[in-house]
Amino acid sequence: MEPRNLVGVRLSEDELLLLERLVISWGLSTRSEVLRELIRRGGELPSPGKESLELPPTILANLEEMVEDGWADSLHDALVRTVDRGLSVLSEEYSTRGAQSREAAHAVHARRAARKAAERRGMDYIRGDK
Repeated sequence: MEPRNLVGVRLSEDELLLLERLVISWGLSTRSEVLRELIRRGGELPSPGKESLELPPTILANLEEMVEDGWADSLHDALVRTVDRGLSVLSEEYSTRGAQSREAAHAVHARRAARKAAERRGMDYIRGDK
């Protein structure tokens, strides 16, 4: 639908500056596009300093199921619980694997040091340095 109506609005300098910032941050080309987008969104602005996040349909369906089953009060609550649980599991895995990785790295270092020492002894033997 092509817009045909012109509406004049008086704005303060601060309001105009905010409107210009929205043009840039939303990647739109005109102030009119920002106002039309605000109307489509029901006047809802994204929270300052927060990006909106579009979830894949499968994840959204899982979050909705958590709400329906009573595991969470809202989609936001379901997402927070899921991320919190996921981070705690990842943190636990990291600490376990991190320790294993450090042990493996120390073992590799020790093998390299032993190999270099053996090579030095072999070279000393060949040269007759015993």
